[in-house]
Amino acid sequence: MIYSGWPASLLFGTAIQERRTTIRIFDVLAEWDNEARVWVATSDDIPGLVTEAESKEQLVARLRVLVPELLELNAHLVAEADASHEFNIHWTEEQRVTYA
Repeated sequence: MIYSGWPASLLFGTAIQERRTTIRIFDVLAEWDNEARVWVATSDDIPGLVTEAESKEQLVARLRVLVPELLELNAHLVAEADASHEFNIHWTEEQRVTYA
């Protein structure tokens, strides 16, 4: 028998609980260091985060490892440390342009 249009909890008298997951999103600043020729990542949200890499791809790979480790080590310093985590990377790069 197919019941359409009615929630299963009403049809069968059972309570269906929604699983809600809290996700904390952290901001990471990635700046190009033209002198050292590397991307440098830091964050005010993630205590202890300072790392560098020669490419954006390498930096993202490092951050995928470092961010969870630092959040675990510094859980007592981070609000909602037990939530799921994501991070946004804000890329900045300066370019000097000369003209005649």
